[in-house]
Amino acid sequence: MDYKGSVVAANAWNSNLQAPAFIKGDFGGFCGENRYLGQDNILEVYVSPGCNFTIQPVDSIQTNIRMNWTLSEFYASGGTTQFSDRVAASLGISVANVKIVSVYQGSVVVEFQIIEDSSGTVASAGGITTV
Repeated sequence: MDYKGSVVAANAWNSNLQAPAFIKGDFGGFCGENRYLGQDNILEVYVSPGCNFTIQPVDSIQTNIRMNWTLSEFYASGGTTQFSDRVAASLGISVANVKIVSVYQGSVVVEFQIIEDSSGTVASAGGITTV
């Protein structure tokens, strides 16, 4: 199978781990998988035999927020899904443009990115926001 030019998205967020899902080595039709651990600045990549890959930078706004909650309260209130929904609604952008990088204790710290879509803009409900 030809994977040339395919983008392999990072592993989905796992609320139980409070991090991106572990690398499984089960490609499910892809050339590999990856996950980024923002708090530790670790990028894990697993590539299937015969595949080549390129790591490219992503244009994004990187930020974090500290909330006066416990992790239990954060996840009981919808966790990363609710957080992403609220950030997107507040900024008037698509929730697909909000990427959670890490969540950790300290009350609750959420590191996240506002990323551009394939058109080079942050999808907005009204007006245009170019990154």
